[in-house]
Amino acid sequence: MTLTNNSLTLTSAPAKTASDQPTPPQGNCPAHIQLPHWEEWLASGVDTDLIALNVRSLSGTLPYDYLLYSDGIPRRNDGRLTEGFLKRYACLEAGGWWCGTLNPLNSNQPSLWGCFKPDQPHLDPAKGKAVKYEHPPKEPTQAFFCGFLGQFGSGLPAVIRFPCPTLKLWL
Repeated sequence: MTLTNNSLTLTSAPAKTASDQPTPPQGNCPAHIQLPHWEEWLASGVDTDLIALNVRSLSGTLPYDYLLYSDGIPRRNDGRLTEGFLKRYACLEAGGWWCGTLNPLNSNQPSLWGCFKPDQPHLDPAKGKAVKYEHPPKEPTQAFFCGFLGQFGSGLPAVIRFPCPTLKLWL
């Protein structure tokens, strides 16, 4: 494409090789995931069914509900989060993606714990770097046990020795 004397002339682009071609989207982006989040997970090589089952986009005040639930978080007398916590986590309102986990010790029920990747991360003042991933503060770290559909788990129960039912979560 070239612009000459206020007119636009379309010219054919040089032919691209197979290695230049972007990977086409695999499947349609579900309504509960914003397209940039979907594409980020696809670019990481994660199966579309696993993404659709375990990831969701959050924005506004909803990320607070997913992350700031611990009884260990300082609150005012009226139960509201302290100003310091609200300021530190204000970046959550810009949105991001959430990936939850299952609790294999509780019949694979969803756990409150998970990971949130904010679209606009805040800076860690001690390190001077952006905090790329957020986990519920004042809560112990947990392992990730993602939900999966039957076709992924057919050979796993015998190997990992706990029941892996067919799951439909968060849809």
